[in-house]
Amino acid sequence: MSLYMESSCFIDIAKYKLGMTDKISDLANKEPHIQACIKLLDAAEKGEVVILTANITNSECQHLDGLVTAEMRRLFRSILTSGKIVKLVTDTVFISERAQELRWIHDIALSGADAHHLATALESGCEEFITYDNGFLKKKDKIDALGIRAIKGHESRFLPVEPPPDPPPIVDIDTMLGQGNLFNAGDERVEEDEQDTDE
Repeated sequence: MSLYMESSCFIDIAKYKLGMTDKISDLANKEPHIQACIKLLDAAEKGEVVILTANITNSECQHLDGLVTAEMRRLFRSILTSGKIVKLVTDTVFISERAQELRWIHDIALSGADAHHLATALESGCEEFITYDNGFLKKKDKIDALGIRAIKGHESRFLPVEPPPDPPPIVDIDTMLGQGNLFNAGDERVEEDEQDTDE
């Protein structure tokens, strides 16, 4: 039960967590994806799901729109290299050859880094490839045909099940009305109305 997150997921998570939401393009539409990715990371930390990413992700997560801060460095290190949340996949010749075959055999044309991400996910046997990148999502059908689902975070089957909301409290009608019971209260009002009419 494993899924793969590519670099842009972690970069958007860092911007979101560090209050740089103004630097996230298309935030209104992307927010459900980002929040779902954060929930998936929390689930991974609890051991409920396994999240993998390539070593290249660590290289790509080096700044946020050119900004480098101590908090950003700590956040990336805690997520990517602590070994407690995400598992880094060591590069092999099989991964690089599979990246080539995406274009050569499967007609999935991606940049070298993106092909490496997808090949790593495939070689690792991941069930889902989490991304918001249209470069992947436009090729969703071809990627799905390889046995891995290319999806946004909020479409993941591995999202933890939210507990149902607490039921509303039971209201004691008698107490609420401050009278005997609902039907008697109605009878008393009818009697009062009849007396007013008689007068």
